[in-house]
Amino acid sequence: MVQSLYYDWSVSRHMKRIQRGLLGGLICSFLLGGTASAIPYQVIPDRPADNEWTYLPLQPSDIAGHWSEPLFQWAVQQHIIDGYPDGTLRPDQPISEVEFLKSLYRAFGILLPTQHIPAGSGYSYDWSDGPYGLADMWNHPTAGAGDKRARTQPITRLAAAELITSAQGLHFEGDEAIACLLGQGMANSDARTVAEYGAARTLTRAEAMQWLRQLTLKGMMTIEPRPEERSDPNQLPSMPVAAAERLPDFSATAVTGADFGLYGADRSPLLTYGESKSDAEQQFGIATETNVFDQSAFPLFSAHFDDRGILDDWMIDQDSIEPSLTDTVLQTNKGIILGESALSDVLAAYGTFGYDGVGMANYEYEKMQDGTYKPLVSNRNDAVTKHPSRVYTISFLFDQESLKVRYVYVASIPATRRGFE
Repeated sequence: MVQSLYYDWSVSRHMKRIQRGLLGGLICSFLLGGTASAIPYQVIPDRPADNEWTYLPLQPSDIAGHWSEPLFQWAVQQHIIDGYPDGTLRPDQPISEVEFLKSLYRAFGILLPTQHIPAGSGYSYDWSDGPYGLADMWNHPTAGAGDKRARTQPITRLAAAELITSAQGLHFEGDEAIACLLGQGMANSDARTVAEYGAARTLTRAEAMQWLRQLTLKGMMTIEPRPEERSDPNQLPSMPVAAAERLPDFSATAVTGADFGLYGADRSPLLTYGESKSDAEQQFGIATETNVFDQSAFPLFSAHFDDRGILDDWMIDQDSIEPSLTDTVLQTNKGIILGESALSDVLAAYGTFGYDGVGMANYEYEKMQDGTYKPLVSNRNDAVTKHPSRVYTISFLFDQESLKVRYVYVASIPATRRGFE
């Protein structure tokens, strides 16, 4: 698997075990296998590391220095897009309908094969049949379903808008599909009207990847079937007064050691990362039970202490808090409140770099020798491999419908690997 070559972080495996409930609705036997508000960011510039691509089996020769390089790093790592046999990604080439369709489905957790098996090999398989089979099952509009020659033709911005709104579970066509995305702020366009949108224009592969990135950042998490009946145009969102603001594709905000602690109402500290088990038990009582992650289960949170009795990870889960304590405020140092704060709040507080989509965010930081924490925006693979004991994560899971935070996990990388090695 490609993933095993570039992403050996056990925190992902830990989070994905928790996330099974979020992803359950995305899996079917056929598969083989709110809008965020515009919030100011304290942006730390992302300077992609030269060694980032060394963790991928694909070594693109045409992406270095291109404005979309971080987007393709994300898209390749998330299995959203594939390179060509010659080792290129061709960011400025128009994206075809089948490429856009496959990338759209993959961006939201749909597993699709990529290999083309030619006739005469004993078993023939055209990889493009998979996306179109799903589109047919979900009633998503395509030109290539009935005409295979249309599959490789560049997709227009109108056709892309119709596909995206269909994948949201809506049935708008033509100008209404465009108006829907403009009103949602999900058109990845500076247009304020349908006429300004440029329906007949095509998309480059780089523009398509940025559009998919923006959809994830603004809260789209699932692929839905399109209803047979047309959606009521009276339910279309209002057209924007100004062009919708694009969220930064990969931004970060600074953190300190205090950001790895757990806080209550009025930001009162409940749990400090690195504190002793005896101190925690003195405040919260002795935990007599452990969960499946070998964490001590306290009334408000679960935590693990290493062999020295020092806290090395903790988590809060909206579904496991004792009923008598459900009104208790639990929050991070940046004010992210369990069960209240939404995806947009997390992106505003921590930046967009840690959000890969489909309801899960992992923010990794390397503790430097001067005590500061460096956000691992682009070279996190290298840091985790070389200095795992210096890397820490703050992770979140979000409810797919409300986009509210339902789970927070803080740990060192060695702690996330507990039970996986």
